[in-house]
Amino acid sequence: MLSKYLAHVAGLACILVSSFAAAIAPEQILLQVSPSIVVVDISDIYGKSIEKRSGVVIDVGQVITTCHAIQKDRNVQVWHEGSAFKAKLQHSDTVRNLCQLNVPRLRAPPTILGATQKLRVGQHVYAVGNSKDQDLNLSEGLISGLRPYEGAQYINTSAITSPSSRGGGLFDDKGKLIGISTSESIEGQNFNFALPVEWIRELPITAKMMQSGSKKESGLDRLSRSIALEKKKNWQGLLKLSQLWTKNEPDDTVSWFSLGLAQAGLKQYDRAIRAYRESIRIRPEYADAWYNLGTSYFNLKQHPQGMHAYQEALRIQPEGADAWRSLGIAYSGLKQHDQGTHTTREPVRTQLESADAWYNLGNSYYDLQQFDQAVQAYRESLRVRPEDANTWYNLGAAYDELKQQDEAIRAYQEALRIQPRYAMAWYDLGKIYYFQSEREKVREIYHTLRKIDPALAVKYFNALILP
Repeated sequence: MLSKYLAHVAGLACILVSSFAAAIAPEQILLQVSPSIVVVDISDIYGKSIEKRSGVVIDVGQVITTCHAIQKDRNVQVWHEGSAFKAKLQHSDTVRNLCQLNVPRLRAPPTILGATQKLRVGQHVYAVGNSKDQDLNLSEGLISGLRPYEGAQYINTSAITSPSSRGGGLFDDKGKLIGISTSESIEGQNFNFALPVEWIRELPITAKMMQSGSKKESGLDRLSRSIALEKKKNWQGLLKLSQLWTKNEPDDTVSWFSLGLAQAGLKQYDRAIRAYRESIRIRPEYADAWYNLGTSYFNLKQHPQGMHAYQEALRIQPEGADAWRSLGIAYSGLKQHDQGTHTTREPVRTQLESADAWYNLGNSYYDLQQFDQAVQAYRESLRVRPEDANTWYNLGAAYDELKQQDEAIRAYQEALRIQPRYAMAWYDLGKIYYFQSEREKVREIYHTLRKIDPALAVKYFNALILP
């Protein structure tokens, strides 16, 4: 039965890989998309500038940006390559925070629109917008969270969005626009989100609905807050928010999913299972809900139900790295090691040139404590994408587990060459130097950590320097 299932999933994965295209290097992405990024300058009736932000050209003379501070009685100019163009508000959906400007004389090329449906957590993305002095800025990051919402996927990313780059574009690793960047301060922390590209296509319709008063209030603020509470592991806060959310919107799949996350975080796995099942009842093809359902079952030692839930997650999303990894670990936990290794490798079999697939495979082997295999997988990922600090860091950790300290040092140093403020890379490098009795280097790293991450520096000092 299982072999038939794996063959079915492999067939789906082959269909996916037939349209696979190699990722583009970050500098190429910036070169490709930069002609489509503009500055949006908003001023009052007296010509005093109120705010500058970024925008994205989506068609000839058409610019998308966020709606904050844009009003009909305010003047809007679009700057592109040193020239200013008068703009007029054409479509406005303030509930979704998307505004479209008509800029008749602008001749900037439109960007290529992508889609959010096939995005996955851990995928590399690039936020491109303007810096404070109107220079183009690219911020590389990962998708750290996705939520299905109003026909698309709402994106949480680690790619940093500055105030001046809000309204700019979030692009995938092929240079396609997948969202409009925005950021919010929630619970005392800054979070970077992207409004899904599908909403841009719907904007003429939703803007008319706004004007007629037929568009209902959106739960976008509540959605952003639920993601923030999850990232902070504030399970009580998320529980309170989700309970009210499910009461007010009992047919909202994300409200039940958030409730399940809160209950699982509080180790209330029986309740979490009920919440995830309610989320799946509303949206049967919700892969993340199936995956989290499986994890809750495994926490209750209900292995057959957990296996089934993971398999459903993979039926829906065959490229889901977390589900493959968890399924592989589950097999190994049940002493079915050969099946576990085979399952763990499945995503890479069809994506040999995908850095993310090899990276996730490395993480799977690391979780299984197969560190030799993890090293090989991370090196394959670096073959495809050599300038990735996270992969170099994980490679260093795998070498460290194998007691190959010289190789670990070189890997950590590569991570720091690419990302000099990578605090954990400094920390783990310092640990190796400590055990090699390189006390001066240990102290130098402490002073570096004090500038980058004071809390981690204190932990480092207590663990290494104080003894």
